[in-house]
Amino acid sequence: MKSILYFLLASVLLAVSCTSSEDSVRELASQEPEIILFEEVVKPDSVKKENPKPAVTSQSEKTELDSTKAIKPIEKFYIQLGAFNSIEGAKTFIEENQSKIAYLMNITHRESDKKYLVRLKPFSFRDEAELVKNSIRQIVVFKDAFITPGEKR
Repeated sequence: MKSILYFLLASVLLAVSCTSSEDSVRELASQEPEIILFEEVVKPDSVKKENPKPAVTSQSEKTELDSTKAIKPIEKFYIQLGAFNSIEGAKTFIEENQSKIAYLMNITHRESDKKYLVRLKPFSFRDEAELVKNSIRQIVVFKDAFITPGEKR
């Protein structure tokens, strides 16, 4: 008698659990997939302006037009390795030390104090410049290398 009761109870539980699973599957199948739309990003340089000087009729339009003109300049970061009073000194420094690093050294003349700077190529990101600076500072002759911001374009 007990075994028949257990059998009936198990059958009922199995039927109930299968029905809810089937309902869940049907419910999930009937749902539409979630669609996420992203707005297209247009670079300011790629937008054609038909009228370069649009007539501004309201303050809100003027603010909107002014905000599209503000494009942040690109800043470059240089790693400076040395500063010399003569170009010969800068050239000698490069000849003696270029083989110690994998980065090409360049000479730049600074008019303000008439110094010849030995620097590496410009880096677009300060983090990248920091990594290179930290690696080359392990070499004794470059232990005083530092990052200097360059001109903005």
